[in-house]
Amino acid sequence: MIRLDSALRKSALALIALALSCPAIATGEEPQAPSSPAGGEPGRGRSFEIAVGAEFLTPQGLGTGAATMTSNNQSGTPYKYFAVTGTRAAAPAFRGRLGYNLTSMLTVEGGIVVSRGNVEGAVSADAESVSPLTVTERMTQYFVDLSVLAHLRRMAFSAGAGVPFLEAGVGYLRQVHQDNAAINTGQILHFGGGVTYMFSSRPASRLGLGFRADARIYAPRKGYTFGSSQQIFGAVGGSLVVAF
Repeated sequence: MIRLDSALRKSALALIALALSCPAIATGEEPQAPSSPAGGEPGRGRSFEIAVGAEFLTPQGLGTGAATMTSNNQSGTPYKYFAVTGTRAAAPAFRGRLGYNLTSMLTVEGGIVVSRGNVEGAVSADAESVSPLTVTERMTQYFVDLSVLAHLRRMAFSAGAGVPFLEAGVGYLRQVHQDNAAINTGQILHFGGGVTYMFSSRPASRLGLGFRADARIYAPRKGYTFGSSQQIFGAVGGSLVVAF
């Protein structure tokens, strides 16, 4: 299990700093404006992008807890009835984003992720030697986040239609248990990257259309857990992009 700390925040910010410095490091010169792409122009400065799609969340460990009671021994050591280890199963998710391209290299983006899947609690080490069992419930998660994207234009391909990017951000986490039995809230950090490919150009009079594929690492804080910490987890996804 990995606890969330300041080192993760520094790592996410370092990704953006590295992306912004790539052109100068690689050439020692001021970056040149790219030529007009054959397809589209992802990340054009002072423009908006809307992306709607799906992603797949990998399984996540939720820690281990124990059911205990005060014992009558002289040391005062708690008596453990049983232990429970929690896991959130892999699950699909809906994802929507609205971004504003501050420049051709830097984008600020707000988004939402909604996912519903199973949470499992595996009971073991029972004091009465009961056979191990697993209890399952459904849980819906919401991530509402704000991200910064750095476009790696020196790595563009297909005459500039495809552009890789790095991203990092922070958001609000809300988890609703089956039948609204309980609600947990917290924060969630993420960092990752991907590529945007525009199929059509977008002059002032037209919309641009494209596709975006990316992968993320999520690090939750203060969400639902069976113990004192949660594990990080990953996600891969794809979205249709409308630029204007």
